[in-house]
Amino acid sequence: MALRLVSFGCYGLALSSMLAWAFVDARQIDHLTLVLPVLKTAPMVLLSVNAFTRLSLRFDATVALLGLAFLFHGAGDFLLAETCSICFTAGMASFLVGHLLNITAFLSRAEGGCARILG
Repeated sequence: MALRLVSFGCYGLALSSMLAWAFVDARQIDHLTLVLPVLKTAPMVLLSVNAFTRLSLRFDATVALLGLAFLFHGAGDFLLAETCSICFTAGMASFLVGHLLNITAFLSRAEGGCARILG
């Protein structure tokens, strides 16, 4: 029961954060410079919290990989929302690591692994 409450809470907060980000971004409110990256990052961090909460009940390597992937995607979102010169490259690298973790997680669930998907 508690796990469902945490899951619904994470999903609800993630959806609220996405809607708030869309509202702030559409209104082009410039004085909220730190709020935009935080709102953009929050859904991925909340999905990661949800994944790691599930790990507390029973360890599953796929869920652990997905939790890490969500963290890297969140870091990529945050870095791309920043305007520094190195942030774009670091954000893209973070997304690359997140996507590689996603691929690894889903390949670990496929019967036959990579051979079945590619062959």
